[in-house]
Amino acid sequence: MNSRKLSYVNLSHANISSVTEISYLFNINSNLESIDLSYLDVSSLTKIEGMLEGKSYYKSVNLSHANISSVTDFSNMFSDFTSIESIDLSYINISTLLNMESTFYNCTN
Repeated sequence: MNSRKLSYVNLSHANISSVTEISYLFNINSNLESIDLSYLDVSSLTKIEGMLEGKSYYKSVNLSHANISSVTDFSNMFSDFTSIESIDLSYINISTLLNMESTFYNCTN
């Protein structure tokens, strides 16, 4: 499968609680416009740095209800989103976050 042709990814309700690293996970996809990560369980991760960084063509991202309860590094998560119309972060617990450097850097729309 050529992931560069995907325009939408739905990982809602996915349980990847045993995964230990997903930093920069979607950096290779050049056509991805919308991603649904609602209810995603990444409870064992501490670092999701730049997972969605640098995607100027993203229009919507849904992280509502995602379990990021152990995440400490959220840096560069949404940086360079120049076409973004919607980011849903409702009902996520960010109390463990220590690094949010440049999380929304250069978000313009």
